[in-house]
Amino acid sequence: MARGELVYVSLKRDKRGFHRLAGASLEKPEEGVFLRGRISGTWLRDSRSSYRVRYGIEAFFAPKEKALGLESELRNGGVAEVMVSGGGRARLKNVSGNSIE
Repeated sequence: MARGELVYVSLKRDKRGFHRLAGASLEKPEEGVFLRGRISGTWLRDSRSSYRVRYGIEAFFAPKEKALGLESELRNGGVAEVMVSGGGRARLKNVSGNSIE
């Protein structure tokens, strides 16, 4: 796989209603919820190739006061509310400091 190549990550809803990783592919899934991303980097990890994928949801902008509160809340994990189109394009709608573990 090369930098800039499209990758699709399939998601599956868990018992609590959150979507989690179910698989990854270079082929667009025919059904289900999935995110479309682009490979932005590679490196070797434990003799295996690892990939960094960008989905367009890596940053969340908020007013200064809210951003400062989120910064401390998110140190221990958080939840992202994401809108996903039928083609896998994602938009970050909201972020909260609630953990889902």
